[in-house]
Amino acid sequence: MAKKYMVCSRCYGQNVKADAYAGWNVETQQWEIDQTFDKGAYCDDCDGECRIEAVDEDEMMACHECNKLTHPNALDAKRPEGADENADATILLCKSCYGEGYSII
Repeated sequence: MAKKYMVCSRCYGQNVKADAYAGWNVETQQWEIDQTFDKGAYCDDCDGECRIEAVDEDEMMACHECNKLTHPNALDAKRPEGADENADATILLCKSCYGEGYSII
């Protein structure tokens, strides 16, 4: 079975948190999640409430720079600085990596 990635429905970031009930386990001395809820999710990437979407691993794409699997809608097409404009030098970068050294296409 393919891995599932939980992403924010607004920014497609993976730093999401679900609202949940947890119960105390006396034996392990730890909280254990009993139930998660569809409402009340929060995204640390866009700093707000969101809806969480489950995305199959085969739908994710890798950032050219850091190789992190990312939702395709969260990648930006960039051209390396100095690359021939007629050449097919487009690469996809995640929000963490698209900065210096690349120009927006």
